Amino acid sequence: MKLNNKMVAIDATICQGYGLASGQRQDVAGRGSIAWQASHFLQRGLNLSQYFSGTLNLEISPYIFTNKSPDYYFKQLRWHPSFPAEDFSFTRCHLVKNEQAFAAFVYYPHPETKIGHFHSSSVVEVIAPFIDGLCYGDSINLMLPQACLSFR
Repeated sequence: MKLNNKMVAIDATICQGYGLASGQRQDVAGRGSIAWQASHFLQRGLNLSQYFSGTLNLEISPYIFTNKSPDYYFKQLRWHPSFPAEDFSFTRCHLVKNEQAFAAFVYYPHPETKIGHFHSSSVVEVIAPFIDGLCYGDSINLMLPQACLSFR
């Protein structure tokens, strides 16, 4: 773990998610949940158009992400007519792979309002630009605000 201006750099491992955010699993009317949600986030001030329409799932054990001081918080967002409203938070972060840094966001659907598909507390979902060549099991460096991490 390295510290940099209240940011913490940790090694993370790319792991497989449920495929709902990207639409690989067709459970959300033919599109991924991020594609459905993006216009609602834009209406509230968060433009995700420069990012891949899905999430990277990052295993950060022995750490867990704690949703402290998000950059964006959206309460009771009704993003799809078939699902109940959910709360979402976004926290700025960076991914570093092969000495190249990518601005990104931790995507945090609040578990108390989420419609299912829960992750381990040591898995963080990140919305980032498309990064060519990433595979499950790859290591990537995740830089987060120090206040957002705690130990399991």
